[in-house]
Amino acid sequence: MSIVGEATGVFGLLDKAWNLLRDRLDPARAQAQRLTETFEAYGFARQQIPSLLTPDPELANAGTNDVNLQFERPAAHSAQPVP
Repeated sequence: MSIVGEATGVFGLLDKAWNLLRDRLDPARAQAQRLTETFEAYGFARQQIPSLLTPDPELANAGTNDVNLQFERPAAHSAQPVP
């Protein structure tokens, strides 16, 4: 085997070890990665994911102390997967 092949193998192992360590140290990052991979498995590009998720609810009147504030419902999204 050539030196280039050996070096590529070693760097690949180091990269996998670093990614495993990073995911164990930051579980939120690992969850985000799994969510992204799930959307990509269904044919959605990373750039389309925010348009598919509902936005944060907006308060009807944030200037009052009314306990019965109503949330506005977001419009339905009609995004199509990337071919």
